[in-house]
Amino acid sequence: MKIETKYDVDDIVWKIEKSYSENKYVPKSATVWMLKINVYEKEKANIGYCLRGYYGRCFYDSELFATEDEAEFECIRLNEILDREKRGE
Repeated sequence: MKIETKYDVDDIVWKIEKSYSENKYVPKSATVWMLKINVYEKEKANIGYCLRGYYGRCFYDSELFATEDEAEFECIRLNEILDREKRGE
């Protein structure tokens, strides 16, 4: 079985966080400090990325972005949803 990861140790990645003080989603950068790979069935693997400053949980490919622009685009999409919910749509 060959396992390929999207990110490596010491890579800078971007994640989305909700800023409760601003009531919106914002991009935050973090550094990958550990990979957790779980193989649970033949040819199936779960790859988690542990980030410095976010101890106690791993993030997955769907939660991380390679560039600030990608993360910012996702923040815009999520903030538009928040705005619609505020307006009752």
